[in-house]
Amino acid sequence: MVETDIHHPTDSSLLGDGVRVLTRTMKQITALVGAAGTRLRDRTRSVRYRLLEIGRASRSRAKQGQHKLEQAYRKLLDASGRVVAQAKRFCARDCQRRQACRLGGGTSRSAGQCAVSGDDDPAGQAGHAADA
Repeated sequence: MVETDIHHPTDSSLLGDGVRVLTRTMKQITALVGAAGTRLRDRTRSVRYRLLEIGRASRSRAKQGQHKLEQAYRKLLDASGRVVAQAKRFCARDCQRRQACRLGGGTSRSAGQCAVSGDDDPAGQAGHAADA
């Protein structure tokens, strides 16, 4: 075995990983279901830029560096929150489609997709209760 340094995860890197995984999953859903309703906005580039910004600012010991670090974290939290909200909208849309497929019987099992084209819930009130 070779001894190597361990990269310990930071708050910012964990947020970046979460954004990356959520965005990848939403892209897969869009590829399967189609781009009906909520449009996917890929924020991975801006989040990656914020991570680099945080890394640079965290190495600075000056007061100005700490201020930049705080601003970069705020921007990262804002972008991450937007991705989570978008993932919730995608989930609500998916739950709504599943419910429409169950109630309408409009499934195409050979394609593995629902033939019912459900509209998005603009108020975001479709919940996960449909999966129960």
